[in-house]
Amino acid sequence: MCYRLVIFDYDGTLVDSLPWFMATQPLVAAQFGLRPLRPEDLPALRQLNSREVLRSMGVPSWKLPALTLELRARKRAAAGRIPLHPGIAEALGGLHAAGIRLAIVSSDSAASIRQGLGPLAALARRLDGDLACDALAVTAYSTDASEYQEQPVAVAFPASEADVRELVRFAAAHRVGLIPRGAGTSLAGQVVGNGMVV
Repeated sequence: MCYRLVIFDYDGTLVDSLPWFMATQPLVAAQFGLRPLRPEDLPALRQLNSREVLRSMGVPSWKLPALTLELRARKRAAAGRIPLHPGIAEALGGLHAAGIRLAIVSSDSAASIRQGLGPLAALARRLDGDLACDALAVTAYSTDASEYQEQPVAVAFPASEADVRELVRFAAAHRVGLIPRGAGTSLAGQVVGNGMVV
C-alpha cells in the first residue's frame, strides 16, 4: 500500500511538551483557582476522555475559554524552547523526500507549530541527504580526537551538491557556522563547535 498523506498529532507526538505542561499547569491553576496536577495524577488522567479530565481537575466549563487562551499564549511564548522528540526532524524530512504530504492536527495555533518545528525541521525537508538533530548524533559529533568537546546544533549528511548549496544558504540566513568534518581525527579540535557539522 502506498500512502500519499500522513497526519500527525503535535503535542506528545512530534514535540515533547509534557515537561513544559507540568511546569506551566500549576501556574495557570493558581491563576484560575484550580487544583494543580501532580505527576502521579497522569496515569489515571490518560485513561479519561477530555470532558472527564476537565471534571477530575475541577475545571468549570465557564472558565474553559479563558483558560484555553491563557495556555495557548503561554505555549506560543515557549514554542521555540519545547524540543522535538528525537528523530522527528529526520522522519519528517524522509517522508517529505518520499513525496508524502504531511499534515498536523492540533489545538495549537499554526504559528506556534511552525515555531516549534523550527527552521531545522524545514531544512531537513529540503535536503536529499540526512539531517540529524537528536541527542545521540550531536553527542557523537561533539568531539574529535582532541580533548575538546562542544555540541553542534545538527549534523548534516548532504547527498548532493544541491544539498551543500542549501546548507550554505541556511547557514547564512540563520547565522549558523558550518563545520566541515572528515574522519574526526583532528588533534586540535577544529571540527568541534556549536555550528552545524557537515
